Amino acid sequence: MSSDVVDQDQTTALGTRPLGRLLWHTCSQTTMSVGVYGVYALSNAWFVSRGVGPVAFAAVNLVAPVLLILGAVATTVGVGGASLVSRSLGRDDPAQAARASGNAFLVYWVTAVVVSVVGVVSIDPLLTLLGATAETRGYARDYGLVILAGAVTATGFSSLVRAEGRMRFSTMLWVIPVLTQLTLDPLLIFGCGWGCAARPWARSAARRSRWG
Repeated sequence: MSSDVVDQDQTTALGTRPLGRLLWHTCSQTTMSVGVYGVYALSNAWFVSRGVGPVAFAAVNLVAPVLLILGAVATTVGVGGASLVSRSLGRDDPAQAARASGNAFLVYWVTAVVVSVVGVVSIDPLLTLLGATAETRGYARDYGLVILAGAVTATGFSSLVRAEGRMRFSTMLWVIPVLTQLTLDPLLIFGCGWGCAARPWARSAARRSRWG
């Protein structure tokens, strides 16, 4: 059976399966994704604090507002786009669903490029604004530059995939990056001695794996 037929069956199931079973399946996959993200956040904290040190851990967290901005944009356009995709597919209008998905990606990519360029150019004033000290600035700068340079890879838009009815695939968009990062973090931090720069490189590689 071709992938197009399978995708169509999954989309059709959103409007034909019993509501209770559909809710259970959807909620279980979404909950699993959130749980996997928790593992991702905790493992990052552990590897940096154990492999580099508490000062590096503090420095890494200084850059968190930048990640929150990117995450907020991705979530906003992803969830909004998913609503449009779901309604378009319900009206049997896949062309409109495709346009909604394309617009969601375009908005995120434009935002990511702007944030990357502005952030890299003004990294030192940005770190000062975020509260970097002489002790944490070096670690935060290394980490921030890689994060900003790789911002355009920071999307998987699993909500758009869920709107198509592809629940398991949307979960794998979280599971595969986390497994990738759990592999690369110890390799780059403990094995290669990359220090704080290892975490954003592992994060960027994990993000890119979402597209597979």
